[in-house]
Amino acid sequence: MIESLFKQGSTLARLQSGPLAQQLPLIAEALHKEQYPPETVRRYVRVADAFGRWLEKHGLRIAETDETTLARYRAGTVGCRTVNFAPPDAGWQRFLRCSAHTLR
Repeated sequence: MIESLFKQGSTLARLQSGPLAQQLPLIAEALHKEQYPPETVRRYVRVADAFGRWLEKHGLRIAETDETTLARYRAGTVGCRTVNFAPPDAGWQRFLRCSAHTLR
């Protein structure tokens, strides 16, 4: 699924080497089944990858993710190009919350 969404080799390599590399295809497939448009799926996969890398950088595991962790992540990424791919509404928070819950 990831390969059909991302064509650039460097992007695929990054997504396939991150801490959530095994889970990103599951996230993409779940969003696809819910009939999200491909651009939205791409956006959310990028956000999930960035979130996984942030967790790793801060020595956290997905199982430790809670509302406080999500708030810290969002506060620390204001103006970040990757997170700005996420919708400006609360949709990205719902997505991260559901992803964190699903991946525990």
